[in-house]
Amino acid sequence: MHRLLIVEDEELERKALRIIIEKEMKNSIEIVGETGSGLEAVELHEKLKPHLILMDINVYGMNGLEASERIKKRDSDTAVIILTAYDEFDFAHKAIKANVNDYILKPARPSRIIEAIRKQINQRKKDHIDMMRMMNQLETSIQKIDYKNSKYILKGIIKQIFDTYEKEPQGRVKNIKEAMEGLLSIASDLSIYNKKNIEEYRNKYKSDLDIFHDSYKAQQNLMGILDLIFNELSSHKKNIYSNDMDRILDYIEKNCRKNITLEEVAEFGSISSYYLSKLFKKKVGINFSTYIVHKKMEIAKELLEHTDMPIINIALELSYNEPNYFSKVFKKITGSTPTEYRNSKKTPQNILKKNTFIMNGKWSI
Repeated sequence: MHRLLIVEDEELERKALRIIIEKEMKNSIEIVGETGSGLEAVELHEKLKPHLILMDINVYGMNGLEASERIKKRDSDTAVIILTAYDEFDFAHKAIKANVNDYILKPARPSRIIEAIRKQINQRKKDHIDMMRMMNQLETSIQKIDYKNSKYILKGIIKQIFDTYEKEPQGRVKNIKEAMEGLLSIASDLSIYNKKNIEEYRNKYKSDLDIFHDSYKAQQNLMGILDLIFNELSSHKKNIYSNDMDRILDYIEKNCRKNITLEEVAEFGSISSYYLSKLFKKKVGINFSTYIVHKKMEIAKELLEHTDMPIINIALELSYNEPNYFSKVFKKITGSTPTEYRNSKKTPQNILKKNTFIMNGKWSI
């Protein structure tokens, strides 16, 4: 059941809205409160925790846009639908600042009101189901001891959070925390966690705010928890892989920043380097050395795009002692030098366009 707050200064209109909503959505919406004051709406939001708010722009004490802005800063997950008779173009710019989810021009047909509410309910369900689905996929992948796929899924979760909540910091913080707690919960469920290490991660994300505002830093921290899980799994279970190649690929994934060789990996896999070379080409489709180089260049691209680390340091991080050779390899693989690649990823600040419109219940500019 979704909780809804009605904010409308005209008592007759509040009653009309209640009748329309209860008639059409009594099984999915609970109206938890009503008010005609913007200031009281902010207070009721804190007290009643509604999922959705119908907010008239002309309420007294504090107008609907100011109230919406305060509410969204406190909890970006609350969906706010503005009711307004204002000129659409003039209203749009103010609504963007308030970060509202949708608006309804008055007078409105009951069907338009119900449509707007249902759209926000469906969006809330979609966001929640996507996160739950991806966390379930991650847990399944961890249980299968598939490090490479687990890493891929975790990166997808972080990307989805930052894409969905690009302009909503509180929503981003909430979801990153949920992802971290989800990972720690998986570790707990598997009974392989080190309590001290997990508390260190929990304390770290409480104090390091960059984790919530920098996607690369968030990724690095969550990857640290994932590595903790797999290190513990490896130390507690001897024969955890379904075949030699899974075990070898996971070893490479964890150690590819180092200057690992075919002989070293073969020794880890307890097979001959000759057999590994043949097996690798057959299973992966490319030879061992080419695979390692491409892995290193993928890491290099991430570091160039998401950090200010000097190129010489990136080269050393990936075990290239000669920065010029690293740059040569990078250009051969990507078609551009490290500097050119970094510059190409620097995006100018978004500039507000004159034409503003709504897409899928979200403001798009």
